[in-house]
Amino acid sequence: MDNSIIPIIKELERIYDALAIEFKLKHPRPLITIQSKGRQKVLGWHWEDKWERGKQTISEINICAEELNNNPIETLVHEMVHYSNTCDKIEDCNSQQYHNGLKGLIMGSRRTHLTITAPTKMKKYSCGCTTIRCATILEAKCLRCNNEFKEQE
Repeated sequence: MDNSIIPIIKELERIYDALAIEFKLKHPRPLITIQSKGRQKVLGWHWEDKWERGKQTISEINICAEELNNNPIETLVHEMVHYSNTCDKIEDCNSQQYHNGLKGLIMGSRRTHLTITAPTKMKKYSCGCTTIRCATILEAKCLRCNNEFKEQE
């Protein structure tokens, strides 16, 4: 029985190359890896200049091992957008790694905008006079109107 992940990586590389041709990406393929996500809540990642080969640096696209049975191709495309944006000096994440909306991918001579955004963890609450957002369950009363904050749809 062969327990190698090499065939999976080769298939991800094949798919990357096919998508790169389709999207007319001009950047060399990064190193594609499969690693555990550990405690992170991620499906994969792009890491600029992660590897060195002589004097050359190579970026990495990782697909988390725990996600291989879900939709690794969707994750690959998502990370390809990050990689392309990084190569083109387009910032698509803020300093806390929240996505600003992923834009990029060159198709022919025109720039297409591909937007992939993760669902927000922020919930909206209102007391009647004020609306706030927070990423946790809120149990609070407004000091202005004395109403409790209730989650909004």
